[in-house]
Amino acid sequence: MAPQCTSGTLSFTSENLFVSPCRTSTNNVPDKEEIQIFPNPFTTDLKILTNTFVQIKSIHIYNVFGQPVTVHDYEYLEGRGRIYFDHVPPGCYLLQVVSNMGTFNKKIVKM
Repeated sequence: MAPQCTSGTLSFTSENLFVSPCRTSTNNVPDKEEIQIFPNPFTTDLKILTNTFVQIKSIHIYNVFGQPVTVHDYEYLEGRGRIYFDHVPPGCYLLQVVSNMGTFNKKIVKM
């Protein structure tokens, strides 16, 4: 008889446990050194610094409910950028930067 594991109401035996080989992969995710976001927390605007080979395609901001937050003013030129949050209420947000190197996500806090 095969060994049996029991946890609460769930039980299984090694005879009916199958493991299929699988591959995991991710898009290239930029390193922290390739995209820098500061200050965090912030009051009015965030600064973005990137290495010269990183090309930002888009920037998205989401609230804690996953809803997009509209950012009206955004500047980015030659590895330096700024996002203005004058109209956004204080709180926690998710900043998502999509670049030629992949997608970078960062929790940000507006004071």
